[in-house]
Amino acid sequence: MPAPEPTHAIALAIREALKAKETGEETVILTALCGHGHFDLAAYDAYLNGRPERVALMKEQIARFPGDSRASTALYYLGRAAWAAGKYAEARTWYEQNSARFPHFYYAVLSRERLTEPKVAAAKLDIATAEWLSRIDWPRPRDFSAVVAN
Repeated sequence: MPAPEPTHAIALAIREALKAKETGEETVILTALCGHGHFDLAAYDAYLNGRPERVALMKEQIARFPGDSRASTALYYLGRAAWAAGKYAEARTWYEQNSARFPHFYYAVLSRERLTEPKVAAAKLDIATAEWLSRIDWPRPRDFSAVVAN
């Protein structure tokens, strides 16, 4: 099952293929598909519908797939859920972890924006959340500084 993000790429590939067919233009279309959307879709649905299991599902996504791009999404929405519950220290902890672990990802950018909100900015880190995050087996960041282009 594709995750939500790659379905947009699939739709664009289909539109481009139809356009090429219509114009007779010869083209090459390349897209990528990532899977295991079954976890983040369930978590996102639970989040949108305010179901109590939403936090547990998002935490499971992070624990099972800490290097996956959807871990960034889960960190962001865990911050949003904490913020909505008035738990500003917890929200700050989720947002800061997202910004540190996935600095160039879309949801990390949104997390940094949320960190500027006065109640979040004034909060200290939540110790219990920070301890939970410290037990995650995060992948080592990739260093692309030594990569030489051809």
